[in-house]
Formats: sequence, C-alpha cells, structure tokens
Amino acid sequence: MRRYVERMPNADSDGVSIHYDLAGTGDALVLIGGLGVHTGEYRPLIDALARHHRVLAADNRGAGSSDKPDEPYSYAMMAADTLAAMDAAGLAAADRDGGHGMRRQLDAARDYDVTARLTDVHVPALVLHGRRDRLVPIADSRELARLIPGAEFCLMLGGHLAVLRAQAVAYAARIDAFTSKS
Repeated sequence: MRRYVERMPNADSDGVSIHYDLAGTGDALVLIGGLGVHTGEYRPLIDALARHHRVLAADNRGAGSSDKPDEPYSYAMMAADTLAAMDAAGLAAADRDGGHGMRRQLDAARDYDVTARLTDVHVPALVLHGRRDRLVPIADSRELARLIPGAEFCLMLGGHLAVLRAQAVAYAARIDAFTSKS
C-alpha cells in the first residue's frame, strides 16, 4: 500500500511538543486518537483516509512522540494541542513514556461530561461503534448520536480498536461515504 505521509513534524502547544502526521489531499479531516493511542497504531486508517482527504493525525500529550509532561492534563489542554497541530499544519478547519501519560489522560477523562453541550454541535457528525467494543457500551454511542443534532449512528464490525487495526479500511470507507454527502 502506498504511504501518503508528507511529513511528521511537531507543533508547540504552550511549550508542549505535539507530534502530528499530515497526509493526503482533499478536504481536511482531523483524527484524534483515543487513550494512549499514537499515530503509528492507526497508520492503516490514516493511509486509507489519505486517499481522499488531507488527514491530520496527532499524538495526544502523554502518548506516542508527543511530550509527556508529568502534570495534570485536561480536555481543554488536549483541545488546545489539537488546535496547535492544526495551526502548524495550516488547517483552518476540518470537515465538520513515563507511564504517567496514560494515567494523566485517564485523570482528564474522569468526571468529564459534555452531554449538555452536544446540542450545540452544528456540523455533520458520524458516530461509529464496534459491535464487540467491551470498553464503551453501544448504548452510550447511540445516546451520543441521539444528542448531537442530525448525527448518524453506525454499528461496525470489530471491537474497541477495530478502527485502528483489522477494520481500518471498512471504517475509512464508511467515513468517506459520510463525508462525500456532507
């Protein structure tokens, strides 16, 4: 499979170095990895999406090649990290290891609830969920899609990391189909 990675630079997010990959051409698509996941783990998904999109994928602080400061993390910090990577890559918008890195990501996730803000999402949204996901209940993903105005929900093959590994091409095809009608 041809690799579409153009460069693997770092962005500065308030003194924290955030590693990102930029690949492909077309409409911009920003991928945000899950807990402890780095871009190398979802390379098949990046490569598949880069066929039709300009893909920005970053390692969250505390993961992969990004800095891993041993201090409390927050979702606001990680959102700023994503924006720093987007700015460094020249993307104005997208289609709508110390061991402490993962611990700090878990700390940031605990008690974080944006349920009340989901009705404020006014961009096309697709919620994909693996049928065999043992970490996140299907009902939670269905509820997420229900609360985001106009969101689509799609149950996919695989478990929690299927999008990154065995089912990456199928997930990319579903994302491509969704973005082509948006």
